Amino acid sequence: TRQATPPPERQVTRQATPPPVPVVAPPPPVREGALTLDTERRPVNVVPPPVLGHDGRQPDFAMGESMLDGGKYDEALSFFKVLARRDPGDRQARIGIELAEGMRAMAMRDRLEAAQRFEAVLELDPANERAARELAEMRRQATNERKGMLSRLLGKKE
Repeated sequence: TRQATPPPERQVTRQATPPPVPVVAPPPPVREGALTLDTERRPVNVVPPPVLGHDGRQPDFAMGESMLDGGKYDEALSFFKVLARRDPGDRQARIGIELAEGMRAMAMRDRLEAAQRFEAVLELDPANERAARELAEMRRQATNERKGMLSRLLGKKE
C-alpha cells in the first residue's frame, strides 16, 4: 500500500514593507512682539465685535427686554444672568438683571426693592428711559395714594 505523501510545503516569501514615515507639520512661524497668521495650517477663530441694533444695544439685550415687556420677569432675569456669566464685564447684562429684578419686585408689590433696583439701573446708565419711567410712575402712584389718604382723613373730620 502506498502512503499518501503530504504536498511539498510552499515557501512563501513576503516582501518587507517599509516602516511608516511620520508626517510632522512644521511649527507655526513665530515672531517676537508681532501677531502672525498661518493660513495654511488652519483658520483662526476670530470673535467679531457684537452687532449693535439701531438703538446701539446688543440684540441679546433687546431679546431680554422683549421678555420684560411680555411680563416674563423670571425668564428675563435668567436670560440676563446667562449673559452676565458669559461676559462678567457686560454692563448691558448687569442693567438687564437690575431691570428684571425691579420689574419682578413691582409685580410682587415690593416698592422699596423695585425703587432700589431702578436706581441701580440709573447708576449704571443715567439715560435709561425705562428705569426713569418706572421710578416716575412709582412716585406718581405714591403721591396719588398720599393725596387719597389725606382727603379721606380730612373728609372724615368734617
